[in-house]
Amino acid sequence: MKKVILLIIILLISVLIALTITVVKIRENDIASNKNTDFNSFFEKYKDKTLYGTEVLTIINKAIDINEKNKYIANTQETEKPENVSVEIIFIYTDKDGNILEKKSKMEDVEKAGLSNFIANFSLTEFKCEKIEYNTQDRVKNVILKQIEI
Repeated sequence: MKKVILLIIILLISVLIALTITVVKIRENDIASNKNTDFNSFFEKYKDKTLYGTEVLTIINKAIDINEKNKYIANTQETEKPENVSVEIIFIYTDKDGNILEKKSKMEDVEKAGLSNFIANFSLTEFKCEKIEYNTQDRVKNVILKQIEI
């Protein structure tokens, strides 16, 4: 009789441990999913919308901040693998023959040219967030913006 009771107790403890582990894993997945949702929502609110140069600059600054934070994390002993965000901007212009051409630039190129210059030249120019790409963890990794007026 004692063996049966002991076996039942061991079985109940095993089930409780398994249940606890399952609940903890589900909770961790929910937390990770919520972090991704919060992270992505900043960029997704611009999807398929007409933006002005000032909003483009806001997106670029956010990506720069994220990348600088990830650079810091990568240089520490944290186990989290940082993921950078890139922003690509497709500028349109006319050549000497009047043909409309496109030039793709990375946010680093815009930053090198000077963000204040970008605002001076494009603050009232309309852009569109054409595409958002995600990494394997479903986090935004690339935002593609296109100028829609010259």
